[in-house]
Amino acid sequence: MKINTCKILTDCGWLVNGRHRVPDDADNSDYQAIQQWIADGNTPADADPPPVPEPSWINSRIAAYGSVGDQLDQQYWDILNDTTVWPDHIAKVKSDYPKPEVPE
Repeated sequence: MKINTCKILTDCGWLVNGRHRVPDDADNSDYQAIQQWIADGNTPADADPPPVPEPSWINSRIAAYGSVGDQLDQQYWDILNDTTVWPDHIAKVKSDYPKPEVPE
């Protein structure tokens, strides 16, 4: 096997030339070729980091709502000033991060 590139995989194996997966198995001839490639002075690349998942709609809403204390304070000022800042903010958060529809 000709090795041009080699990457360490997070699941205890190797990715050779971007497409050939080789398990960590000392009896495997491809694994032995990788070890020789490393012994010849080559350095395998590190594994790609796992992808970062997008935050769920609920986590996005929680972050956007702000603290309960800030919301209560805004409700107080809305009452004193006859404004609708707090319900307008809640409506915008719900609009920006809608709850997914559940199939029936």
